[in-house]
Amino acid sequence: MPIVVSGCAIRFASTGPYALDNSAHHNTGAQSLTVEADGDLYIVQKVQAPIVSMTAAQDETMARLGITAGASGGAGVTIVRFYRNGAFVRADDPILQTPNLNLWMQWVNDVPA
Repeated sequence: MPIVVSGCAIRFASTGPYALDNSAHHNTGAQSLTVEADGDLYIVQKVQAPIVSMTAAQDETMARLGITAGASGGAGVTIVRFYRNGAFVRADDPILQTPNLNLWMQWVNDVPA
């Protein structure tokens, strides 16, 4: 089966999370982003196929602030949960709205031929 790699850089604003898509960043992975009532980041992926692997990686700004991210999901939906020093951080927390802070997402999907 064909393997498809997709991804995006996600930023956080007071109006909500969004995937960067400009001359320096291309969004090939996120169809929609929302913050769930429980504070998790909910991502609907553009590729709706079984997952092989996924990565949620903080950039240098997130790392400097001590924020980590963990991703879970599959077959087109990803949930990301954030932590700072072991404590849960909501995806709409103002600390994530720090200028130039990026969450880098990457997905590898197994797409039926």
